[in-house]
Amino acid sequence: MIISIAGPDTYRSYEKLKSIQQLGLQKQAKQEVFDFEDIILPDTEEILLAKLKQSFNTSSLFLEKRLIIIKNLISLPKTLYSKIKKTLSTLKDNSEIIILFYNTNNIPKTHPLSKALIDLQAKQTQYDYLPELKAIDYMQQMSLEQGLDINKEGIMYLVELQRQVIVTGK
Repeated sequence: MIISIAGPDTYRSYEKLKSIQQLGLQKQAKQEVFDFEDIILPDTEEILLAKLKQSFNTSSLFLEKRLIIIKNLISLPKTLYSKIKKTLSTLKDNSEIIILFYNTNNIPKTHPLSKALIDLQAKQTQYDYLPELKAIDYMQQMSLEQGLDINKEGIMYLVELQRQVIVTGK
């Protein structure tokens, strides 16, 4: 199974990522994380892709569930996506491996990663910022789930802060 989580509303997308990780832990799935945003030398994009491919192709003697989280793949040069698509196409029907793409920005529809995810029939979810009324309801619900009771002024402050992030990008 291939899943893609993306979008600028990083709180909701990260919350979804953590819930999938927790589910993986409950099922005793082996978890691996590959982050393409902060590549540290001596790793290069090609070396990290080779490690990812090796991870895909490594199997154990025993049947085990695996959760492979790939963060910020959208930051790679567009020429590498054909290799990624070819590698993933061999794994899309493997029920023991779940591949989760996590990007903190929306993936443009014209981007090669978006096209590859569509071709691979990945389950895609994009978390855009909620409109004001839905954001208020969401924050109120989340505060109650966390055992907090944030007053209306506090929630309005958070909504205004989010609106500033949308407008200024900071």
